[in-house]
Amino acid sequence: TVPHGSPERQPLEDPQTGLTLVFDGRVDNRAELIEALGDSLADASDARLVLCAFKRWGEATPERILGDFAWAVWDAKASRIFCARDTAGLRPFYYAWNGKTFRFASEIGALLADGQVSREPNEGMVGEYLACAITSTEETLLRAVRRLPPGQHLTLEGGWLRLRRYWQPDPRMELRYKDDTEYAQHFLQVFKAAVRCRLRSAAPVGMDLSGGLDSSAYACMSHVLLKEEPALCPRLEAFSLIFPGQACDESPFIAEAVNAWKMRHHAVE
Repeated sequence: TVPHGSPERQPLEDPQTGLTLVFDGRVDNRAELIEALGDSLADASDARLVLCAFKRWGEATPERILGDFAWAVWDAKASRIFCARDTAGLRPFYYAWNGKTFRFASEIGALLADGQVSREPNEGMVGEYLACAITSTEETLLRAVRRLPPGQHLTLEGGWLRLRRYWQPDPRMELRYKDDTEYAQHFLQVFKAAVRCRLRSAAPVGMDLSGGLDSSAYACMSHVLLKEEPALCPRLEAFSLIFPGQACDESPFIAEAVNAWKMRHHAVE
């Protein structure tokens, strides 16, 4: 479902450039992109924004997008495909390349559905899974199937496939404020923006409410935002797993958050 406007069919095509895009994800810095690409895109879907961004910036596009995403652009004129995955790898991207045919999907099962992708197991990764010590960000349980790592993009052209990292965290980066109040104000600003991005939807939104500090903070901030901007999503509902009679049960804390904001809530034993 497209958050801005009615549902949009994919793949998206641009006849002028010969570009075709498939997109799974969410774009958080819409305002920044619209300012750079033009106000005419104010009501465009996230996928349309990405396609227009790629027309402008090409392979530098992933560096300009904030959000969760996995997408691919086919350039018919250049016979080139370009794929990208978000910096945290929250959207999956699997692919298989045998030197002749390139296949990609958000699930391994989709790659296996055509019957041409080998099901030979990757014994090294099987060992890593059994040892609970997964080290590879590219390999999967099948030798023929790979993952596009987080924060990287892939280009396939002329029979050559190459991967490049476009983002990585900087461990040297620091924020320096004069007191705890300024740190708290900055955190609140970033936290509020992050929750708002995830509420933006044309469909109802469901969220986990475990009773812990994190999920309770998300739930309460979500209701603060919906009180300020009711149009962010049509409905928000919380879901909780409860364990009556057990020490791990957090039902009292869940109830406090639910009662404070009169949340639509569903508890599952």
